[in-house]
Amino acid sequence: MAPGIASAKVTLSYPIYACDFDPNDATRLVVAGGGGAGKNGVGNKISVLDATDPDNLGEIAEAELSKEEDNPTSLAVSKTVSGFTFIYAGVNSSAKDVDKGNNEHFRVYALGKKQKKGNPVIQEVSREQLFVSKDKATYQRLLRLSRPSENGEQLGVVATGFANPSRLAIFDTADGKKSLSSRGVIELHKEAEDVDVIQTGPEEYSVAYCENHSIFLKIISPKAELEDASCIYNMPGSFGAREPGSPPPDSFRSLRFLTPNFLAVLINKPGRTGAQLRIFRITLEPTGYVANPSQTLFLPKKVTQATGLAVANLKPPPIAGGVQDDARFVLAVADQAAITIAALDYQVSHAVTFMTTPKLLARVEDVHPMQITGLAFSPFLPTDKDTSDQTLRLASVSVGNTVVVQSLPLSFSQDKKRYDVAIKPPRSAPEFTVRNAISVLAIAAVAILLQTVLELAGRSPAILGAEERLPPVIRDYLTVREPVTWEKANEGASSGGAASYEAFADHPVASLLAALRSEAAEGQPIVMRPAVGERGADEETEKLATFNAGDEEGAREEIERDIKAKAGGPIDARLHDEEEHGPHDGRTWEELGEEQKKAWERRLREMGHWAGDLPETMFRGVLFSEIAGAVGRGIAGM
Repeated sequence: MAPGIASAKVTLSYPIYACDFDPNDATRLVVAGGGGAGKNGVGNKISVLDATDPDNLGEIAEAELSKEEDNPTSLAVSKTVSGFTFIYAGVNSSAKDVDKGNNEHFRVYALGKKQKKGNPVIQEVSREQLFVSKDKATYQRLLRLSRPSENGEQLGVVATGFANPSRLAIFDTADGKKSLSSRGVIELHKEAEDVDVIQTGPEEYSVAYCENHSIFLKIISPKAELEDASCIYNMPGSFGAREPGSPPPDSFRSLRFLTPNFLAVLINKPGRTGAQLRIFRITLEPTGYVANPSQTLFLPKKVTQATGLAVANLKPPPIAGGVQDDARFVLAVADQAAITIAALDYQVSHAVTFMTTPKLLARVEDVHPMQITGLAFSPFLPTDKDTSDQTLRLASVSVGNTVVVQSLPLSFSQDKKRYDVAIKPPRSAPEFTVRNAISVLAIAAVAILLQTVLELAGRSPAILGAEERLPPVIRDYLTVREPVTWEKANEGASSGGAASYEAFADHPVASLLAALRSEAAEGQPIVMRPAVGERGADEETEKLATFNAGDEEGAREEIERDIKAKAGGPIDARLHDEEEHGPHDGRTWEELGEEQKKAWERRLREMGHWAGDLPETMFRGVLFSEIAGAVGRGIAGM
């Protein structure tokens, strides 16, 4: 049992198929069921239970029905008139009567005391036949009543099961009379999965029902004729040809009015793969009423298929059909033997109404030993005072003969002037899905690759041992030769490309010259400059030194060793093509003045490219541009 929710349980002598609270007494619960017609030893009964004690259920009245007739399949408790509470139930007549075409399926019972003293009794008042069907298996599957109005008016709706065609019968409840006032019968295209009714104004009602893939709405008023209901929503993908391999559409299972303009609808995914609770807004368009999805609550993954829905309004209008103010709604969903409880808010702001997203409050597993067949909230009559003993009762019944009433604690908000369920929503831990696993593996793979590259570049300790573990082909492919970069021709590089040899910052210029010569074509001059581009050097750094390219054995091995040494200090070098780039403006070492020679020597020494006293013959054939202040800044600042 969920924390904070008291529970009372009782086991009766018969399987139970329907339940409902007395709208005038939140502690009185009516249940019905049985073994059906025949000599199976299980009787057909209607029982009245006292749910005053949150930990115990007591039976206060019971009516044993005929064993020749079917068991009650649907149930609703109506208003109280002259001290008697009326109970409406769907009970098929005996097989003999059904064969004769006489199935008085709609039964009315009165619950009350014949004398001032003693327990109340249940007695049959009347029986009616609201629809006629040639199918002997047809029965009254659904029964719903609107909230009783101040003057006693109340609308009821029943729907058939196993009928061809299916039907929906609408009627006015009786005030102690033996006959009902029928509003007529609507023929349906398919069997209704669920139906509900709500009063929208004086003598005006809305009736909604759902088939597998459609929701319908019917307006009932003195001015409106009883015609077929209009479809206000179709499940996407339910009409027309489906593409091969596409999954079947979701299906509607149950619905309840929250307000005249909002519906709570229970939806099952195909193949018992999940369920959701969706809120629909009903609006009147030029073409008629339409429903649009507003909010959705995806039920826990344990809910493979939902079977029932109940709704409670913690701040209903003072009268039926009145204006709805800000309110809190509590919703309960049944699936197999478990119940999921959620809540949402109805808010009004400057004549604009909206529903918040439903939030999961609790989930109670194993409420019953067998499948739940009925679900109902007790009526709630709020007060403006904070009373600690206020509870909202939720009743559920099952084919396992069990009745369970859960008492949800309520708290009063002085600011909002309303009640709320005093249950903290569960903290849902983030689920580790396949998508999360793929993300983690991708991050790990990138991290391993980055560590491998850093190890091969000599910029990280050998944690993975990539140098020894990887084959030479892969090792050479992953080895980063940064800062060896090749520029596009339109960026100033020759057709042979350009290279920034940062790896030689701590090495003599001889190593640099050897590397450059190994990259150059035979006889092709090489242009060298301090690295520019993203380092932001000015225009004067475009003055370069040009080397006559030659060839030198072992230059490539020298490059590899220097790269692994991870030295710094960028120098940008490029191959120069006079046909493409035009003549250069460099001078040989001998042509440079003493100031220029000292400037070049100082800058190269600062960059680590001048080791010791280099012979001037080292620069024989090398062309240098004149060094301006900006050139020096460009070399020294990198």
